[in-house]
Amino acid sequence: MSADGPQARGEAALPHREAVHIPPQETATERHTHEEDSREPLTLTPGQRKSLVFLQMNTPVSLLCCIATALFVTLIVPSIHYVFRNQPTYFTMAPRMELAYFAVMMLFQIGFCLLALITPNPHTQLCIVEGTGSRLAIENYLIAMWLFCRVMDTSASLRFGVLALAVILIMSIVSAVVLRTKYQPRWVHPFELLLVHIPNKLITVLVSQVLIWDTLMLAWGWERSNGREALAHGLWISIIVQVIIGIVLAVWVAQTSDVSVYAASMFLDAAVLKFHKMPVIGPNSRPFVLTAILCVSMTVRTICLVIPGMLKHGCLIICHTHGRHGPEEAYTEPVVEEPVEQGTPAPVVYVPTPDTDANENTRLVQRADPSYGGL
Repeated sequence: MSADGPQARGEAALPHREAVHIPPQETATERHTHEEDSREPLTLTPGQRKSLVFLQMNTPVSLLCCIATALFVTLIVPSIHYVFRNQPTYFTMAPRMELAYFAVMMLFQIGFCLLALITPNPHTQLCIVEGTGSRLAIENYLIAMWLFCRVMDTSASLRFGVLALAVILIMSIVSAVVLRTKYQPRWVHPFELLLVHIPNKLITVLVSQVLIWDTLMLAWGWERSNGREALAHGLWISIIVQVIIGIVLAVWVAQTSDVSVYAASMFLDAAVLKFHKMPVIGPNSRPFVLTAILCVSMTVRTICLVIPGMLKHGCLIICHTHGRHGPEEAYTEPVVEEPVEQGTPAPVVYVPTPDTDANENTRLVQRADPSYGGL
């Protein structure tokens, strides 16, 4: 056997290293753009075009009807402001903040109407027709009916108002599911994100978080104008509803990082806490448990938005370190390299394992040749 036999076998056992070209990976937005470019051009069917034309006329009319109704119930006596102020429940919002929320919602819907009229993009037209369709207009009509029922303030009108809000909630959830599954919000379609997705989310959050529960408690008579005992009947239901809504919002924000839902829900919670008939501190303050639930819910919601965003954008890094490779466990037996003469093959040097790795049979092999690099 020749002297260089073990060395030759050691060299043969080592894998041959080759330079491998790794192509740059595309981002999700680029992949989505390439997929859309590779598809066939989108076209609207005759039925979809008729739906779009009807929507272009019906949605502005419904919006004008809703705005006119809101102005009417504000000017009559008793006004909507008087009714909200004198019939407080655990879900009643500050009137001015509620008015500001409605104003912002109407502005987004005006943008939706303009987008439906002027957009030439078939993708946006399909998003409008299939994502919202005539449901948004029907929701506006139902909101106008709810305003009338709220001002009439009878048992039958309040129950009819609860029914109208339930229909609005179901329709807005259907629109949200369609938009989420078929037309996901992406910045490659900014107008769809701002003027189609957000108006539907604003209605969904408003009805599901505040309006339907406030009207339901009024229909059951659980409000302060009927006495403190009547108001106290709705305490446990209010606690359960607030906890469930807080959990659902926290999970949604954590999974989707939806800033619009986060901002809308935080504003509504602040409006509920701001209501002067039920202050946070005072003789007529709301129960401490409800205030604590709202504050905890807002805090958890903020954490669920910030932490996943920091992890996604690299602002927060979680390091996983194997226990036996800690800094306190230094290798006791250093690697010894023999000098290599020019023209002779590089010897194979075996690195002995430390005591902590005595149960492993794998030996580390190092090349002393500079072309192989060092450990």
